[in-house]
Amino acid sequence: MTKNTPGSPEVRYIQEDADLKPLWAALDRAEWFGFDTEFIGEKRDVPLLCLLQVVTPDAVWLVDTLRAEGWTRMGMYIEDSGICKLTHAGENDYRLLYQLLGVLPRKAFDLQVAAGFIGLRYPAGLSSILQEVLSLSPSKSFTVADWSVRPLPEKMKQYAVEDVCYLPALFDRIRERLSELGREDWVWEEMQAWEKEETYLTDPLKRLLQQKSIAGFHEKEKLFMLRLARWREGESQARQCKSEEILSNKQLVEMAKVIGSGSEALFRSRILPKSFVRAMKDHLTAWYQEKAKPDELTLLYQYAPREVIDPAIESRTQLVLHLLQTFCQKQAMSIDLVLPASEAKRYRIIPGHRYEGLYAGWRSRFLPVVWRELLENRESLEFELKPEGILLTHKP
Repeated sequence: MTKNTPGSPEVRYIQEDADLKPLWAALDRAEWFGFDTEFIGEKRDVPLLCLLQVVTPDAVWLVDTLRAEGWTRMGMYIEDSGICKLTHAGENDYRLLYQLLGVLPRKAFDLQVAAGFIGLRYPAGLSSILQEVLSLSPSKSFTVADWSVRPLPEKMKQYAVEDVCYLPALFDRIRERLSELGREDWVWEEMQAWEKEETYLTDPLKRLLQQKSIAGFHEKEKLFMLRLARWREGESQARQCKSEEILSNKQLVEMAKVIGSGSEALFRSRILPKSFVRAMKDHLTAWYQEKAKPDELTLLYQYAPREVIDPAIESRTQLVLHLLQTFCQKQAMSIDLVLPASEAKRYRIIPGHRYEGLYAGWRSRFLPVVWRELLENRESLEFELKPEGILLTHKP
């Protein structure tokens, strides 16, 4: 890739299919391109794509996807393993393209991920990375906006341009640092997950059990939700309809909230269908009262780990995690790439938890064995003050 410096690129705004031809010609000869999307996801099963921004060596292209229906050819370039795709926080963009076009990326390089490998905070916003790496401060004015409005205001167009125009220069600078640290291959290894279909599939149980609205629910109530959700999924498949056409998530949460007060409480709720409660009340009561099965607990804690069970164990784990964070900082590596936040939480609250990702791939090469041993033996960790410092010990 040739060196790039931020400047004022030519901007082409495309609203008609015929005007897409120069873009396709540019991509046909490209070794790389960067892209971003602007979409509306609220209250929609599949978000509405409103704008596609593409940067190539000679221009920035803003494609009005509400008018130029031929934009879908973009899927061919996303799948092309001979072209490097540059994004910042691009996982949601690829998820959207998977939903709309059924395509999976090849040779994707995400600059938010890559920045974590050179010691920047992960995940970090584009403005933060640009400031750290290129000493630039672009606008943040339209991070949340109605991108379906037409005509698109000039200030929103400029914001859309800034979302992609710096990606090539950012790639050059970050890759230089990765080369110095010997970690560029690690980034490509990490990006392989983005080429797999399971990365973009949304598990409805996970979405349900990780809602903030049920954070205070007891285990019994969450198990009830799990059982009811699994029944709902079976019904939706049998009826060949969406699960929320049978029961909405809001109704499911409401049932879990009041079921402990008996079936009469279900009848009194204004948002629960009386016919459903009448037909299902015995089943609902049984699901609430039934003892937990091992496979149910495994699934429940996979999505909604139980909270602290032993403050002493949690404090020992926190100590190891803080020490690990210090080690990562000294090695110019983001700890949240080495140990994802969800896994760090499991280490704190699930006895015996072990993240297998630490024992394979680039993580196993980066992290010395002593750190894995400290995490594995966190529950038996002891420390004592010595004149020469603090002595940490553990029982293997």
